[in-house]
Amino acid sequence: MSKKHFEEYLESVRKSYVRMENVYKAYQEECEKNMTPPEVLQQIEETMRPVKDSYNSLIYVKYLLDKPNRESKGARYMK
Repeated sequence: MSKKHFEEYLESVRKSYVRMENVYKAYQEECEKNMTPPEVLQQIEETMRPVKDSYNSLIYVKYLLDKPNRESKGARYMK
């Protein structure tokens, strides 16, 4: 897998994660208005958990891939 393919995959996972967060926020608002039961919100959280964990892992891998090899460039990268 090339870096280009990795970044495309990361972008697709990010889009899925953002979409799920938007759905979660919408259901959260409906739950506050007593339109949906809280159990639905818990089910969405459980569904989101693997996608969120995957996204966080991929972000860390991207951080490691983009990290420079030279110590002199490391401080600038950390900013």
